[in-house]
Parts: sequence; C-alpha cells; structure tokens
Amino acid sequence: MMHSHDQNEDGEDYVLVTGSDTEDSLLLGEKPETVESIKEWLSPTEFDSDTSEYKKHLNSHVQGTGQWIQATSQYKRWLDTDEIGDLWIRGIPGSGKSVVAASLIRDLKSRGDAPVLFFFFRHIIMSNRTPQSLLRDCSFQLLDHSYLLQSSLKKAMKTHSNVNELPMDELWKCFSSALSGMGKVYCVVDALDEMEPGQDSFLADLLNLGRRNPRSVKLALTSRQLPHLEAHLKGSCLVDLRLDRKHVDRDIATYISHRLKNCEVNLTEEQSHGIETAICEKGKGLFLYARLMMDQCLQDPAHFITQLDKLPDGLGNMYTDLLLEHAARSGTTEDFQKLVLEWIIHSTRPLRLLELTTVINSLADRGGLQPDQDTKLSIRTCCGPLLELCEDQVIQIIHHSFTEFLLDPDKQHVQMTSKERIRFPVLDPDVAHRTIAMTCIRYLQSGCFDGWEIPQRDKMQHNLLERDDDPAAKRTCYRGHEKSRKDLILKFPFLGYATHWPLHADKVPGQEAELFDQLDDFMRDGSHDFESWKHFWDGCVAALPHDFSPLHVAAHCGLTAYTEHLLQQGAGINAIDEYKRSPTIYAAMEGRHHTLEVLIQHGAGIEDYDARGLAPIHHAAIRNQSAALRVLLDSGANPSKGKTLEDPHYARDYGKSTIGDSALTYICKYGHVEALRELLKYLDQSQLLDGPLHLAAGHGRAEVVGILLQYEQVRAHINDKDENGNTPLFLAARAHDSPTVRVLLHHKADVHARSENLEFSRLYYGRGYKPIPPRVKKQMVGYTPIHGLINCDYRVRHYRGVAEVKEVLDLLVAAGADINARDNRGQSPLFGWNFARDISGKTVEALVSMFLGHGADATATDLEGSTVLHCLNANENQTNALRMLIDAGADINAAKTSDGETPLITTTRQYQLMDPTMLHDFHADFSRRDRLGNTALHYACDSWIMKSKHADIWLSLADPTIRNNLGRTPAVNMMWGNGGEGRVEALEKMVKMGLPLESRDYLGRTLLLQFLGSSENMHGVENFIRKLISLGADVKARDYKGNFSFPSRPASFGPGLWQKGPQDGHRFHRRIAGSWSRLTCCRSRWEYRAS
Repeated sequence: MMHSHDQNEDGEDYVLVTGSDTEDSLLLGEKPETVESIKEWLSPTEFDSDTSEYKKHLNSHVQGTGQWIQATSQYKRWLDTDEIGDLWIRGIPGSGKSVVAASLIRDLKSRGDAPVLFFFFRHIIMSNRTPQSLLRDCSFQLLDHSYLLQSSLKKAMKTHSNVNELPMDELWKCFSSALSGMGKVYCVVDALDEMEPGQDSFLADLLNLGRRNPRSVKLALTSRQLPHLEAHLKGSCLVDLRLDRKHVDRDIATYISHRLKNCEVNLTEEQSHGIETAICEKGKGLFLYARLMMDQCLQDPAHFITQLDKLPDGLGNMYTDLLLEHAARSGTTEDFQKLVLEWIIHSTRPLRLLELTTVINSLADRGGLQPDQDTKLSIRTCCGPLLELCEDQVIQIIHHSFTEFLLDPDKQHVQMTSKERIRFPVLDPDVAHRTIAMTCIRYLQSGCFDGWEIPQRDKMQHNLLERDDDPAAKRTCYRGHEKSRKDLILKFPFLGYATHWPLHADKVPGQEAELFDQLDDFMRDGSHDFESWKHFWDGCVAALPHDFSPLHVAAHCGLTAYTEHLLQQGAGINAIDEYKRSPTIYAAMEGRHHTLEVLIQHGAGIEDYDARGLAPIHHAAIRNQSAALRVLLDSGANPSKGKTLEDPHYARDYGKSTIGDSALTYICKYGHVEALRELLKYLDQSQLLDGPLHLAAGHGRAEVVGILLQYEQVRAHINDKDENGNTPLFLAARAHDSPTVRVLLHHKADVHARSENLEFSRLYYGRGYKPIPPRVKKQMVGYTPIHGLINCDYRVRHYRGVAEVKEVLDLLVAAGADINARDNRGQSPLFGWNFARDISGKTVEALVSMFLGHGADATATDLEGSTVLHCLNANENQTNALRMLIDAGADINAAKTSDGETPLITTTRQYQLMDPTMLHDFHADFSRRDRLGNTALHYACDSWIMKSKHADIWLSLADPTIRNNLGRTPAVNMMWGNGGEGRVEALEKMVKMGLPLESRDYLGRTLLLQFLGSSENMHGVENFIRKLISLGADVKARDYKGNFSFPSRPASFGPGLWQKGPQDGHRFHRRIAGSWSRLTCCRSRWEYRAS
C-alpha cells in the first residue's frame, strides 16, 4: 500500500492515499451481474480462446528461445525500475515478434503482481486492426480489477446501447482514467504496424500512458521498423529492444533442433546440422521461414535433405515455390488459388470455410474446379501451409507478409531474388472488390428471400430518432424477428456476409456498367429482394427508415459513381425518407465527402432540415466528418445555422433547449478537433464567444479548449460566466478533467473567480431562482473551482476517480486557489467530502486525505453553524474518513447555531435508517437534543420502514424516555406512517426499557391519546393502538382538559375499529377492547369523551 505524507501549517501529518489505495484496488464495485452485462456489451474479440492470436503464438513458442530478451539491460530497466514505462521490441517481418509478445504476456501473468492487458493487431482481421478493438479488449481484461472502470462503463452503457457507437474519445477516457488509478498494470500490444492507418493521435496517447506513469503503467510494444512509427517510438522514456540477427539465429537453431528431436524421424547429427545451417542461412533471421521450411522438411525429410542447396532464398521465393507446389498437389489451378486468396484477403471480416465454400459453389464454373473435385477440400489444400484453418473454422492467411507479397511483391522483405522465376499474379484490389460486390448481390438474388416475409413497423417511430444529436444515436432492429433471421442464415450460409455488399461496392472506382446494371436490377422499385435486404442490413448495421431509396443507399454508403449514375437516370435528388432526411444528409452523416460533392454539383439542398431540425452541417459536426464539413462549407453552408426543432421529450425545467444549437455547439460538446479546424476557417473570432469555451470545458474537451484559446478574443474572455453563472475553469473542475484544467490555467484562468451554478437552482427551485442568504459577504457569493471539483449543491456529477480529482486539486492549489474559500452558505470545499452515496468508503477516505493534506480546515463552520461532520450520509465504510476529520479537530457533538442539531441528529433526520454504531464509536452523544428538544431517536422513529433489527440497534444506544419540547417521547413519532412489524415491535421494546405507558405530553395526552389523535390513516395507527392496549394502556385516560380533540374526521380512520352505533345527530361509536366510547361532532372538531 502506497502513501505519501504531507503536513499542514501546524505540523500535523495527514496520509494522502494514492494508487493502489484507491477504490480501484478493492474488490468492490458494481454487482457481479452488472459487471457481466458490461462485459457482454463490450463485445471483445476472442482474445483468450484456443483459436486466439495469443494462444496460437504461445503454442508456437519453444522453450529456451527468447530468453536473451529478459536478460538485456533494457528489459530489466523497464520491468524493475520506476524510470521506464515503454518497451519497444522491433524486428523485421517474420522475425518472431508475436511469439515474443505471447511469451511475454505469459511470463508477466505468472508474476501475479498486476493485471496483464494485451492486444494483437492484425491487418487481415477487421476486428483486430482498430484502436477501438484494443480499448474494448483491454477494458474487458481490466474490468474485474477496476471499480472506476466499472462505474464509468456502466454510465456509458446506459447512454450507448451499442458499444460500436460509443465515441472513441469517451471509451479512451474511461480506459485511461481507470489506468491512472491503478497501482500497477502491464499492457502488451503486438504489431503496431498492422493497426489501421491514420491513428497517430491514438498512438501518441497510448505511448503517453507509459511515459507519464512509468511506475504504474508498463507498456510493451512490438512492431516492424517503419518511419511513421519511429517518429512516435523514439521517445526519451522508451527502451528500444531490437530483435537482432545474432540472437534470433540462435533462437531459430534452438527451434529447429526442438522440431527435429520431437519428430519420429531418424536423422544423423550431420543431417540435422545441415538442415539447421541451410534454413538459418536462407531464412535471414526469419522465424516464419524456419517454421514453414520445417513443415516441408518433416513431410519428407529424405527428399528435403537432397534439396538443401535449392531452398528458396527469402520469403518471396518461398511463397512462390509453395504456391506452385501446392497447386500441383491439390490439382487446382493458379486461377483458383487467386480466387480463394482474393476472397480471404479482401473480405471485410474473416470468412468461415463454409461461407467461402458456399460462395464458390454459387459461381457458374465453381472457380474452375472439375465436377469431381470437392470445393471445401480444394480450398483447404490449394495453398498448403500459407492458409490456416482455425478451430472456429475461419480460414485465414498465415502471416501479413504473405498478404504483402500478393498485393505488392516488389516490397523489399518479400521481393523475389531471382528474376527468372515465375511470379504469382498480383492481386488487384479494385477488381477483387468489384467481383465480391457483384457475387454478393447475385447471391441475394438467387432465391434467399423468396420465402421471407418482410416485418412491418409504424412510420416515424420517434424512439428510433432518440438522441440523434449524439454520435452514438441508437440504431434499430426489428425485434422479435431475430430467430427467423438466424434460421434463414443457417439455410443460406453466405447470406449474413452477402448483405454487406456496400462495403465492397464503395471500393470500386469509376464507372462500372456491369456493376451498375446489377445494382439497378437489385434495387428496382418494388423489388422483394431489395426490401428484404434492407431489413437484414438494417438489423446488422443501421436504422433504415421507410422510403429509403436507392439514392439514399448510395449516399449513405459512399457509392459516388453509382450516385451520379442514379442522378443521370432521374432519381429525386432531394427525396426524403420518413425521418425527412435527404441523400445529402446521409452523405454528410457518414462522411461520404466525394458523394456529397456529386450531390451538391447536381443541385442538392445543403440546408434542408430533418425531423429533428438538423441540417447536413449539423450531422457532419456531430460525427466529426471533417471532410464532409469542408465540402458543405465550401459550397456555402451557413456555419452558424442553428437547429430548428426541439428534441422529443424535452422538459423545459430540466435542461437547456437544443433549438439554435450550431455545428460549433456539437463540435465543442463532443471534442471533435478535426471538424473544429475546418469550421474555424469560416468563423469570425466574435462567433467563438459566449458559449463554445464553456461548453468544451464543461465536457472535458481539452484539445478543443486549447485550440479556442489560441484566439486573442477568446483568451480575453476566459473568465466570463455563461448563462448559468459559471466560468470555464469551474466547469472543467466540476467535470474532473485535469487536462482541461491544465490548459485553462496555462492561459491564466482565474482560480479565485466565483461561479453561481444556476442550473442547480433552476432544477430544484425553478428558473431564475438564486438563493443567497442575506448575511453573505459580497466576496463569498458563488463557488470557486474547488467547490465545483468536490461539492456544488450535491448536484449529480460525473465522478471520474480519486486520481483525477487529486490531479485537478493539485493543479488548482498550485495556481493559488484557496482550499478554505467559502461559498454562499459559508461552506468550504471540505463540506463536500461526502458528496455521493455511490462511491466507496475508501474513495471518501482518499478525498478527505488529499484535502486535509492541502490544508483544509476541519473545524470550519458555515452560516448555520454546521460543521463538516454535519455532511455525513448513509454511505457505509466511512469510519477512516470520519476518524481523519475528528483527529483534525472536527467536533462530533457540535450543535448548529440555527437549529441545535448535532451531526448525529442531522444525519439521522436525513438518513433515518443509517447505522448509528459508527458515530457511537466516536463518542457521539445520543442524549443531545436540538432546539425542538428532539434527540436522534426521535428522527429515527420517523422512518416508515423501520425493521426490528434497526430498532434493536437504536435502543441499545439511545434513551427512549427523553421528551422533546412538546413533552413527546420518540415513540410518538411512530404514528407518522404505517404499522409495519418493526415499528410495532420497537414500541413494545421501548416500554420494556422503561418508557411509561402513561407518560403525558404538555397537553396531558398519554401515548394512547396521542395515537388516537393522529391525523394519519387509522389503517396504520390501529396496530399501535392495539399494541398499547394489550400492554396495559389506560383506555379511559383523559388529557388535562378532560377531553381530546381530533384534527381530522373519524372517516379517515380505517373501518376495522369503527362501527356505526345509534345515530344521535353526528354521533359515531368506536368499540375498543370491549368498551364503548363516544365521539361527538362539535362544530369543526371531534371531541373524545370517556364513557
């Protein structure tokens, strides 16, 4: 457990809890079922299955290889010191980097000192090539170890039902914030060079995890040596470990020796040495080469030995030889090999063998196979070991370098060394995507949908449009038809993949008459196949409304050439669907900027609004489609145009209207830097005032804030207040976002400026209300940024963890903020130490520790005389935090000047079922009374849901005979509610503890008379009355005036005790324990007189 010690001005020590002392190291957090639902929502790759990249490469590891890496000084500095957070393991393609990564993961797991997160990038697998996939996998792996991550992802899951629609920056914030609160964590990322291009920003953020926190975050990366990676990876805090030829050749020799010893082949030592030498020389330090050559060797060792001097020289020659050899062995042609490889390499996701077999069988010539050749067998054998069949029946390329050989054989590491050798045909991506798109469409028209009944739904379902101003706008699916869909896909195995033909069609350049003719036929008006496809694609990809025309499809999918073709055929350029969206809106929404250009050139409207009042420019801004935004702005779109309609279900008193929201509004809200840079080219500085800076700061968009503050006019207004009376610094602190706070402070934001937090006042007191006590000094009006950080009128907040709060607090205090500044109520920030019920006691302890460590005054009182201990809540496990405050001078029995309440009384009044034992342990006085004379037990007895166990605890600590200023004992307060079993039992226990049944209040009313005089429904009170009578209460007792007044009508009592007797005027009779009493109506009162 790590601690740091700080002292206040008096020299007293406070322990500052950090790192593993936070809630993230605890086995607390969300319920197990909630954690499981989060894991399911994350939808990670099968990173730990038997067919995973990790297990595949781990199983390839041979004992004794790679050990030299762990013996290097670079590795030891990374692993054993707090100086280095990043380890870069680099090597040429095929040198065994992935096997090194897999063995490193296993070894780190065996240490058991920290969680081990890992991800294997794979360019040939769509789900393994994106940063989002890395974050989802690593978040899944970290989830059981981080309460903070559980909490933040739970919130994200509530607002984004589909994880695919969670904005990348939101997922990154959740993940990085969780890491910052961890004591120690390992993260291994393999093959950075196979991550999709254009991710430099993410790569920089990833590397900063280790560089900023080298003690707690240990990041290991593998990649080939590429210029764009070197630009990032050559950092001062990075250890560069090269897989050099000398060490790798030694490992390859060990690998070959291991393979030979474990095979049932008798070879002489000389033969074994000859194989080892030849493979090492020809392979040039490539484990991949050694593996494939050993596979060849062990199939026919005798023949292999005779060919040692003819082994292929390098990867290029080896791939060529293997393709020629296995085409001959399998009886397939080069054209068939090319067909299979085109589908495997250019598919948008890994294809199962059954899917590829189905599609080849759907071709007229079956790819050139003879009638007696089995398609499945031919696929498996046509390329030999260059294709591998996984346990889940996915067929894939053995290594990314083989893909590079097929697409660009002139690359140096796959280049053929002999110009005379026959070269395998280069695969043309354009041709491949056209072929795949047309094959998919042809499959959809082959009868798959003949028996399919298209499900119906009502038009304009507003729930489908829910939060369209959110980048994660929910998608729709025809619920209730999933089983039918799955059944149809089982019948037609390629149907699921074929529905995604647009992903291939949008990669086909230029005018393709054959493809366009097929699309025209497929999407003709009234086509059952087209309407059925929209439903299937709808369920998997996006919400497709009614009237979604072929031009809408083309615009949505970015089919630029086909869009032009449709327009030439007379398609309605401004046609709208049921959401009132035109093709232009979809092109902007999906970032199809080339298609957008074509639409605009043909006269498409660029300021048409949909059913939510959003124009194309708004959709482009919401989705950070910077290129589409540029096209719209260049074409004359108004950059300041506002949203025209209100969101459905908008409640005026509970949120700001969205009418008038501009593109800049959405960009600042979601932190879209690329879109902002485009928009700024078309805005004056004056248009950046009055809102954008506050909005970006309040959502923790540090990059956007930094860009806005580059403008002089914006900097000049850095301390202005928004419509809610808040400064940007206050909003950033309230969001617990340290990067934004840092940017604002760098630009001289005033840490002493006060904010008003008016949205809270409007929420609870109505619009325009701003309660300020009359005795407040002018300089005390409002809240400082530190108030916003820890406590601001108990508003709902986005708690992001102790580490983030600490960093913000450190920044503010270092900038001169007053840790003991008072707000409207005279409260310092420390009064908010217990602001939330849903955080752990360990977290509260850490918060108190850091505030005391910065000199917060635990003895402070507010304008009502409340102390910080009056801010206790019902949260459990507050013992340590409470002890810290008391040790720092807080008085556990201090009474408020306004009402005389002690912390015990206030907490009990607010949280009646709290466990008072903790306060008793700190010597809270249970006999103290407030100005009304009530003890804490008086308020505890107010609870409607008191159980027997609660009564036992309270009665073991408090005196039930103490009377308040009206002469009433705590038992009287039980009348205000129901007659639950715990409350009735508590009454009996009080009597046994000495509570006199005939004890009277200052009007002379006994307990029975007080319960009889209750204004509550008799259905609840009668249980108490029966109990009192059974305990011996005097049913003939009278008050000091000889009677008892009832403030409510007898009819309000339950019928169980009331019976109508002979009427005499307004007389009713009550039968109690066998004796009759008479109630007489006298004017407006009911008087009780004993018979």
